[in-house]
Amino acid sequence: MICGIATESCVCKTAADAFERNLTPWVVTDACASHAGQEAHDAGLLVTGRFVGHKQLITTAELLTSVEETQTSGSWVWVVVEVGQVVVMV
Repeated sequence: MICGIATESCVCKTAADAFERNLTPWVVTDACASHAGQEAHDAGLLVTGRFVGHKQLITTAELLTSVEETQTSGSWVWVVVEVGQVVVMV
């Protein structure tokens, strides 16, 4: 899961790098933003979706629903890595 500031650069690049390393990046769209405003944020999500697949763009509500559904099937281990202005949870 990826969230952070500068959707159009840091978040997009992190997601693309993960994808290129055969990982499945999930970008939490409403947990990202841009210093350059809403238009830059929206453009970043558009490009990120093209790089990694639009189904990889999710909201916090979708994330929480997914976590609730899978909590009963096993345990979770979270590793949080902060890279600049981006937070990656694996």
